[in-house]
Amino acid sequence: CFLAFNRTSDREQGVRPNPFFDVLLNYVLSPTVLIYTAILYLYFAMIVLRWELPKGGIAYLVFGYAIVATVLRACQPMLLRRMYDWYYGRFSLIVLPALAMFWIGVLYRVHQYGFTEARAYLVVCGTAMTLTVLMQFDRRTARYLYATVTGAALLALFTYVPGMTAADIGVRSQSVRADRLIDRLELADPTGRLTLARLTHADSTQKKDLRNLYESLEYLR
Repeated sequence: CFLAFNRTSDREQGVRPNPFFDVLLNYVLSPTVLIYTAILYLYFAMIVLRWELPKGGIAYLVFGYAIVATVLRACQPMLLRRMYDWYYGRFSLIVLPALAMFWIGVLYRVHQYGFTEARAYLVVCGTAMTLTVLMQFDRRTARYLYATVTGAALLALFTYVPGMTAADIGVRSQSVRADRLIDRLELADPTGRLTLARLTHADSTQKKDLRNLYESLEYLR
């Protein structure tokens, strides 16, 4: 839709910028991104002060921010007036704390609960996002084509290659997690099979482990 606004043709000049596209980016979308940036970093400051990660949602906040800002940055050369070069020219540096918070949140959750198919894809997409930002630091790699190919290759690798798919990663991770919890709760019989007979001896201190075991087994089912 953005690029469609920009396609005002002229026989002599070819494709030239559209004033409406200028207004849309300079007075609506870019100011919104700046306001969102301020809110996002205030939120991160609150997390640091409390020293406690929220239940979830950091990944979606960072993904939305990075995607929209990257698209708007790519559109800047098409504008008649580039009012926000001071921001988009430094975007690769500005977004680094958000990337750090993203990876802290993702790795913490994976450490807590292991991989699922969704978390595996979260890591893959986060890797593509991070590489896209890092590519912008060097003129030789600052190409949106490279970012597109990298993202497509990563998603294809973890979607179609047997043994490496996100689904396979999730099953292996949750199997290891379930085995570890079964051993900790001593719910295996002498042959190593899960037995629920020992649950009669469970106490409230094992509630969290039992809940995590149920989640792993439900996922595997």
